[in-house]
Amino acid sequence: MHLRNASQKKNSRRLLAWLLTAGWLLTALPGRAQQGNLASLRAGHPRLLLTPAEVQTRRGLIVTDPFLRQQYASLVSRGTALLQEPALQYVITNDRLLDVSREAVNRLTTLGLLYQLSGEARWAEATRANLLAVSAFPDWHPAHFLDTGEMSLAVALGYDWVYDRLSAADRATIRRALVEKGLRPGQRHYQRGTWWTNKQSNWGQVCNGGLGTAALAIADEQPPLADSILTYVARNLPVTMQLYAPDGGSEEGLTYWNYGTRYNCLFIAAAQSALSTDLGLLQRPGFSQTGDYRLHMIGPLDRSFNYADQNESVFGAPVMLWLARQFNNRFYARAELDRNGAGGVLALLWYEPSLGQPTPNVVPLNARFDRIDVATLRSSWTDPRAWYVGFKAGDNQANHAHLDIGSFVLDANGQRWGLDLGIEQETYKFANGSRRNTYYRIRTEGHNTLTISANDQQPLRFANQHPQGAARITRFDAAAPFAITNMTNAYLPFSTDARALTRVERGIRLLGNQQVLVQDEVQASSPVEVIWNFHTKAAIAISGATATLTQGGETMRVHILAPAGAQFVVVDAQPPQPEERNTGVKNLTVQFPARTTNTTIAVRFVPAGSTAAAPPVQPLAAWSRTLSSQSAGLAGSVAPFPNPWPAAAQPLHLPQLPPAATHVTLHTLSGQLVHQAPTRGTSLLIPRQALPPGLYLLTIHTPEQRFHQKLEVSRE
Repeated sequence: MHLRNASQKKNSRRLLAWLLTAGWLLTALPGRAQQGNLASLRAGHPRLLLTPAEVQTRRGLIVTDPFLRQQYASLVSRGTALLQEPALQYVITNDRLLDVSREAVNRLTTLGLLYQLSGEARWAEATRANLLAVSAFPDWHPAHFLDTGEMSLAVALGYDWVYDRLSAADRATIRRALVEKGLRPGQRHYQRGTWWTNKQSNWGQVCNGGLGTAALAIADEQPPLADSILTYVARNLPVTMQLYAPDGGSEEGLTYWNYGTRYNCLFIAAAQSALSTDLGLLQRPGFSQTGDYRLHMIGPLDRSFNYADQNESVFGAPVMLWLARQFNNRFYARAELDRNGAGGVLALLWYEPSLGQPTPNVVPLNARFDRIDVATLRSSWTDPRAWYVGFKAGDNQANHAHLDIGSFVLDANGQRWGLDLGIEQETYKFANGSRRNTYYRIRTEGHNTLTISANDQQPLRFANQHPQGAARITRFDAAAPFAITNMTNAYLPFSTDARALTRVERGIRLLGNQQVLVQDEVQASSPVEVIWNFHTKAAIAISGATATLTQGGETMRVHILAPAGAQFVVVDAQPPQPEERNTGVKNLTVQFPARTTNTTIAVRFVPAGSTAAAPPVQPLAAWSRTLSSQSAGLAGSVAPFPNPWPAAAQPLHLPQLPPAATHVTLHTLSGQLVHQAPTRGTSLLIPRQALPPGLYLLTIHTPEQRFHQKLEVSRE
């Protein structure tokens, strides 16, 4: 009898364990409070990004707000087209299910939100059909866990948003898929400490965000598993979010910033709606400033500074609406709305009418992102013909990095003159991963930087930077403006290249909003061949030390100011197939008659017809922070104020403040905003005691212009 009872108990435990794993126990025991991460779990559905009260608010705004009304109409059109699409199929492409997972995100969020906003059964039924289709897949391809992370989020939101229209059997099927194909595989990865679990990259954001959101969707029905997953996410996502420190930059570039930040914010938003907490993630260093990174990475032509694995096209980022609300920075939203980048599902979730109001731009023209060592310089935020330089130092080992330290892009007069070739799709095939650094678009030669070798260099085989090379931006002046990087470490020798560099530095300077100077200083202990590379789609005509670039009806002159004897040479930029075609692209190089151990290369970009004088070629160490009124863009009517500012704690006065001035901002010379205030007459109401001693950039804002002046705060 004892043995029989023991056997029955053992079988009962097995049955209970199977029921829990399979998802057949539908609810937690009534009256028992959830513990741990789930203590504040909101009951019922929807609870992810939406609550019943928020649904009613959104429905009302669709009626009263023109922007949301238009977005809703557009979503209805998209949803109507999706109703005609065949069921999703399990298709692996390039060793990934990712395309299918992303289409699931598109379908389930579009159709599910349309159901919430309209209550129409057709949207719920289409959502249900897609949920059941992906639930029937053999797996969600955990071998490439991004596929699983995205699918988990898609199914979680679809399940949550049409929960009330699903039968008990449907819920069990979908919940079982979330458990067996998403959460359990994720839990095993957490237990093993798989690399992506706390990786500072889009992988860490997408996988943690997708799993965390899925756990919240079924937390009341699978509390132990959900609590376990949320514990892992709460532990790992803060580590992943160190990628934003200290100032919001992303070493993976703007495209992957958009991708990772979207999933990061979706999880935080889901935690806020489901648990009434952000788990402390909003306070991660640099996160509140990360919208600035997006703004600075987009040039005046609405093309990105596309270093690393990305193309120059700029995708919309409705996540800027969420960042604007969370950090009370309406300009994030205004900027994205102005470029029509804030649409679709997330706009309908995160837009509010106050975000559509006119908002002054308080973002500085020039910026340096410290951890990733990227800088941007520009002459205007509003002029489509403005000058813009994106300049990269950084780490050749960063995720998605190219061997591109020192590279830059250049926009001026409505054209992109210097371009980054962008992503090489062949490197995304697993079989080609080990050969990544042999592809032209990845190699140093494929970027606007120096190739240096102790050997002779031939086109399409110029020397690479060292794959473990890294460089800091050693000097940055937001007011001058210029940036300088020491690239010596990027040119370490190879076993096949005995180059012995002792110093390699590059500086880029925007002069008077009229010209750009690119200057390199190279020193070596034995002679090396140095080649200066610049990729452009412009037509090129060479005459001595001058190259004339023509594009889109505009003309740019490129002058070699130093060294004497250097000459322009156009070389081939078309690698063999199956690599990407660089259609219309030429590599304008500067080459030298002999190898060198010590040289300065100075190249000036100036529009044809400009009367701006050529700058003197001075050592980079002598580049000055002294700011002339011309280079600062100061209006002649603005009189300089006393510098240094007297120690007395009193308002600072400008005797001839521009009448149209609306507000002023103060930034450190590294670009950090420290104060902003409206103007009142000729007084700048800046609390002296709030500013540590040092140099600052004071910017006077008018609706059409900005005027800059350096301010030195003295010690008490």
